[in-house]
Amino acid sequence: MAGITNKEYSWRNFTVFYLGRIIIGIRGLEYKETVEKEPIYAAGSKPYAIQWGNQKYEGTITLLQSELEALITFAKANGFNSVTEIEFDVVCTYIADGKTIKDTIKNVSITEVPKSLKQNDKMMEIALPYVATDIEYQK
Repeated sequence: MAGITNKEYSWRNFTVFYLGRIIIGIRGLEYKETVEKEPIYAAGSKPYAIQWGNQKYEGTITLLQSELEALITFAKANGFNSVTEIEFDVVCTYIADGKTIKDTIKNVSITEVPKSLKQNDKMMEIALPYVATDIEYQK
């Protein structure tokens, strides 16, 4: 059929941008939005309604060591002692069939910096968990 495709967004056409540059040494990115929800009970045994609570934004950015070192250098050059002290937006773009989707993760703040390397590793891959203040989908 003409005009119908089954192209999906893929890693091949995924770009991550933060602190003024495209991140080449990225190995993975996870981001999620969570909303606290609780059933409210009244008469009977079934929930009467669902009440909403706080929202939470968090994820993990997985980088090669060289990208982490660049992030550390940026933090120190801007007067911070650690990458856990800085906040920055992360812009993600996905492209398929000429259509671009852009999500922005607002005020990313890394919560820990684990480093690990084992015998015969060819690279260091570092998973940095973070919290954020918002995710703007398709902006």
